[in-house]
Amino acid sequence: MSWYAKAHLSTQKAQTAQNPRIQEPHEVKKRKERPPPPQGHRQETADRLRKRPVSFASMLPKRLRIPREAIRTVMLRGRPFNSPLLRLSVVPTRSGASRFCCVVGKSVDRRATRRNRIKRMIYNTIQKLLPAGGESADVVLRPKKSMLSLPPEEAEAAVREILRRVGVTGGHT
Repeated sequence: MSWYAKAHLSTQKAQTAQNPRIQEPHEVKKRKERPPPPQGHRQETADRLRKRPVSFASMLPKRLRIPREAIRTVMLRGRPFNSPLLRLSVVPTRSGASRFCCVVGKSVDRRATRRNRIKRMIYNTIQKLLPAGGESADVVLRPKKSMLSLPPEEAEAAVREILRRVGVTGGHT
């Protein structure tokens, strides 16, 4: 022991604090049970969303994704295509497969969940169309705000149509 510890050892019993932060086991109180939420429009919306049958693939395989560094180049140098629901930038490539990226800005919706839902829907549509062929290109898809108001089937049809028109996927849809 050091000289400090020897000189300052207390011989008195430690006093217990009046209001300790850590509760003793017999003092632990259980939380009160919450009442069920009232039946209203929020509950109906939650039930409707839970029953939604549409499920989408979350991502494209890595071989079909544009690298992060190349996205800006494609957006700036690519040939633009517009539709009421989407903006596309396309750069033809010599590689065998087309690569894709979906950029959904906060101007479409401030909630990330909605933006991610649009991305998943677009990626799912792309995966369905890939075996159809077409010319190889780097494609950046930028959905517009009007895409939110459409049912998923109509939005998928719009994505299919613009990709077919651009020539990235074959004529079969």
